Amino acid sequence: MSRTLLTAALLAAVVVPMHAAAQVSTALEEYRLPNGLRVILQPDSRVARVTVDLWCHAGAVAQGLGQSGYAHLFEHVAFAGSKHIPKSAFDSLIPSLGGKEDAITGLDRTMFWATVPANALEQVLWMRSEQLGFVADAITPEVFERQKAVVLNERLQSIDNRPYGPSREQLQHLMFPAGSPYHELMAGRADDVRRATVADVRAFFERYYNPANATLVIVGRYDPGEARRLVDKYFGTLRNHIVAATPPAALTPATPPTHEVRQIVREDVAAARLHVGWIVARPIAGDDPDLEMAGWILNGKRPSVLWRRLVVDAKVADDARCDLDRLRLGSTFICRVTVKPGVDPARAEHELDALLNDLATRGPSDDDLAAAKAAARVYYWEDEEQLLAHAETLAYFAFYAGDPGYLQKHLARLAAASPDSVREAIHRWLSPTRRAVVLTLPEKAR
Repeated sequence: MSRTLLTAALLAAVVVPMHAAAQVSTALEEYRLPNGLRVILQPDSRVARVTVDLWCHAGAVAQGLGQSGYAHLFEHVAFAGSKHIPKSAFDSLIPSLGGKEDAITGLDRTMFWATVPANALEQVLWMRSEQLGFVADAITPEVFERQKAVVLNERLQSIDNRPYGPSREQLQHLMFPAGSPYHELMAGRADDVRRATVADVRAFFERYYNPANATLVIVGRYDPGEARRLVDKYFGTLRNHIVAATPPAALTPATPPTHEVRQIVREDVAAARLHVGWIVARPIAGDDPDLEMAGWILNGKRPSVLWRRLVVDAKVADDARCDLDRLRLGSTFICRVTVKPGVDPARAEHELDALLNDLATRGPSDDDLAAAKAAARVYYWEDEEQLLAHAETLAYFAFYAGDPGYLQKHLARLAAASPDSVREAIHRWLSPTRRAVVLTLPEKAR
């Protein structure tokens, strides 16, 4: 059946009776189509829904100089219609099935997900295959300009007009120098987005939106044999056009600054804030689990070490947290401290540095490390119980570890972390002499 006839048939089949789903295995299955698409299946007969998660490995690492924001822009264009599906159907199909969907662009990838009743799996696979294979055919100048306006407006909301947004952008610039694929946040520079043309985005699509550069994950209630048939039906015919010229694995890893770099940014905010960032071990690399444990210890939630030290005991901050953000070319560990009004920001920075020095010298206490491990177990357990989070976990480990089933190994590495191993990781990576610091000061404090 041609895709045109298939379109009509599938739109007519949006509402179909629910069939009793068979009890299926929860075994993980991974394979590749001849065109290179990586497929990961993990059925779960305990639930009545199914999640489809498509990762296109087209984040910031896919953008050249002057192309910041392109990956995010194409994410929006991918919902503006395709060769066989009009925009009106893109907008209404998933909600009409009783489902929900979204897309997110990160520095390493763009993901498109949908969660729907189990009987709607075919319609979702059809839609995702259109986004992977046929969006460029439908781009018009009018559609493109509308999506550019949306993306520019999102930049205003997430950076320019958001409290501490310009400061967070400046921290990114200090951590990753010009020329690094991570130099810009995913919103990109407004001027780069404005200069983008239809031809630019079509070229981006041709290079990066192809089966060999994508991973498809399906979790939830479905029959594995039927899922394989549908994946082959909708994705197997997609051509593997131009392969990305430089695979992300071949790009130069990011390196930490050789000295501390800092900057003051003035914003229309009520309180000063410290942003302190380090480039740390790459995902799955040697110190990665210990750095994750450091992140849990310093995550800013009551009664974490960071919260006790800065908010409760020293009373220099109203809020404080640290986060590990894993990136293929070099993960980041970023702490942010919202300074209590009337407190000198230097005092807050001193308390943060003193805490990090304590951890780098003596390590965390047994109780604090045990609490961090318990928080991590709950986090991953909750992910296992939520379809989208579970699909993301499979795609994440497939991308970063080369093994979608790596979670159990990762949990074992987290469980093996000791006060000494966490201390050594903090000492090695979170040095006060190899970091970027941005201090946000209220404009009225001039």
